[in-house]
Amino acid sequence: IFFKFNLISFTVTILAVLIIPAYSDINYEENCKYILMEYAGFRDQLIYDRDMNKHYKTTMANAQAAVKIAAGAKIYSIYIDLGIFQSDVFRITDARIPKIIENLAEGYYSSLRNGLQYIGNGTVTEYCKQICGVPDDEKKINYTIIRDRPFVYKKN
Repeated sequence: IFFKFNLISFTVTILAVLIIPAYSDINYEENCKYILMEYAGFRDQLIYDRDMNKHYKTTMANAQAAVKIAAGAKIYSIYIDLGIFQSDVFRITDARIPKIIENLAEGYYSSLRNGLQYIGNGTVTEYCKQICGVPDDEKKINYTIIRDRPFVYKKN
């Protein structure tokens, strides 16, 4: 019975994660922060993220299944909503999603030694604001870059 309850609970969670983005407004910045903090284990603090979380890829590999699924659903909803991919050819199970997430995390980690190096706290917030806190056409360009390679924030 316990196994059956867990399976039902897990299935409901997956369905909620997959369905909700399709019927609600997408908060791009919150989705970005979720992926970097909940999935990759960053803490929005320069020193910790730069010096203590060097192994963020291991953190991502060991993340709970529900977190991985939620991160994938968030990326999926961003790319569909911005029109970078079409839903008839881009699926939630698309093999490109893990690479996009990896590019997002790698871009953030690299930005800690570039444009974010003088910000003590709020580094994840600032990075996501640089990607998402812009008009939709710029947001689309930023996420197109992340599709292909890490987006490294360099402050002028």
